[in-house]
Amino acid sequence: MLSEKEPSFGRDQKPGEEKVVPVKANSLKDHPKIPMRRYKLEVGNNNNIKPGNILGAIANEADMDSEYIGSIQIFDNFSTVDLPDEMPDEVLKVLQKTVVNGKRLNIVELTEKNNKATIGGGKSGKRNFGRGKFSKGGRNDRRGGRDSRDGDRRGGDRNRKPKFSRSKPKK
Repeated sequence: MLSEKEPSFGRDQKPGEEKVVPVKANSLKDHPKIPMRRYKLEVGNNNNIKPGNILGAIANEADMDSEYIGSIQIFDNFSTVDLPDEMPDEVLKVLQKTVVNGKRLNIVELTEKNNKATIGGGKSGKRNFGRGKFSKGGRNDRRGGRDSRDGDRRGGDRNRKPKFSRSKPKK
């Protein structure tokens, strides 16, 4: 959710170019009267972070409804998230220690001193898939043959109804 006042980070940017991220947080769409503050998280594209990872971690660890979590922007080395201004210090301490994709969030308020972002220059664009030069396997090395299952490839119990709530199991 970028407003018109904020610069857009996109096609017109050169790889590795440094941009200044606006410090002012956007107001919430459904709760415009709640004052917001923008925070910096020490996780970004280089950590394979997606907005849903950040949203889920904050909602779970801070015990906060996702409707109170504002705009999330992900850059190469860090991300930003807009959260309610009056968040208790205890919640921030919990979020500082929260781990997402193996990396601590280390959440701090975004200021004029820590709001420079590099976009698009962090990775080479070459895809490795974790295989070495001499590895066997992969898509082109699929040999014929059948697996050990009989003809039915579906897994699990197909007659089971899906669970939609955390109610107690029936006895």
